[in-house]
Amino acid sequence: VIAVSLLTYVMALDGVIAPWEGAILVAGSVIYTINAIRRGRRQGLTDEEILEAAARPAPRWSPVWQIAFDMGLIAAGLGLMTLGADWLVQGATAAARAFGVSELVIGLSIVAVGTSLPEVATTVTATVRGRRDIAVGNVIGSNLFNLLLVLGACAAVSPDGVKISAPALSFDFPIMMAVIILAWPVCYTNGSISRIEGVVFLSLFAAYLGLRYFSDTGHPMAASLQAGMLWGVYPLLMIVGCIQTVRTWNRVRRT
Repeated sequence: VIAVSLLTYVMALDGVIAPWEGAILVAGSVIYTINAIRRGRRQGLTDEEILEAAARPAPRWSPVWQIAFDMGLIAAGLGLMTLGADWLVQGATAAARAFGVSELVIGLSIVAVGTSLPEVATTVTATVRGRRDIAVGNVIGSNLFNLLLVLGACAAVSPDGVKISAPALSFDFPIMMAVIILAWPVCYTNGSISRIEGVVFLSLFAAYLGLRYFSDTGHPMAASLQAGMLWGVYPLLMIVGCIQTVRTWNRVRRT
């Protein structure tokens, strides 16, 4: 995720992700998917998954009807998702005009949160049911495919590519990189994300949205607050995270 984010940032430095760069990102999603499937086949099922499969009741329908039913659900879900996406874009555009802020801010807030709600529901459900690998994989996979497939496909099919605004390059991309890098030591320490660390991430997200809104509405303190977050808060958190990572690594090595 860190490598893909850095690659996307480098591609965006000239203010646009060109179609050929988008094609590279899409190709990266294909390569990653193939590699993930191969690794999954080599690892095989865990003992717990094998026992669950054996205890699962036999389907009442024939395999052909079951496949047809599943494909129908997929088609219905895709149709509703497409309709919902159209409503979401229309509503977000109207909200941007009503609040007097740019569509970039709405995209970074309302649209981003709205499109992430299915991931939140899936991740929370998987976590409650003890499926931690599904929860973590859902988050990591979503980040990868948003950059590789979604952004890459948009740039590849657009004649002029995807234009990146100056505010996004100067603040939003660096914040994205900082969050992703910060997540690494947080996940490494004790092999988990604690409740306090989760609250810290949520607080950072709220602060980021607030600063983004202040910046877009021309608040006089916006520039100073953004600089403080980018060059003060995040570096401090990274230093603390690195210290905790070293402590964890030394503890694991001693044991």
